[in-house]
Amino acid sequence: MRTRAELPDPWRTLCVATDDLVAATPEQFAQLAAGIRAVITEWDTAYRADAESHPDVPRRPVRFIARIFPSDPAAP
Repeated sequence: MRTRAELPDPWRTLCVATDDLVAATPEQFAQLAAGIRAVITEWDTAYRADAESHPDVPRRPVRFIARIFPSDPAAP
């Protein structure tokens, strides 16, 4: 994030951030966490395979950080 301005296009504009608050049961919470892990695992597997198949394509490391935890309601 500190060096974003120094990155070449299109890397400079690529970013995803979200902050959502949803009421869930413990089972739904576990399902969300499992779904996120599955998406990350699928993405990691596919992109590692692509990197092996196309080693000459320029790539940059991409960090994924997620926090999912019980929370008090957000202040208005």
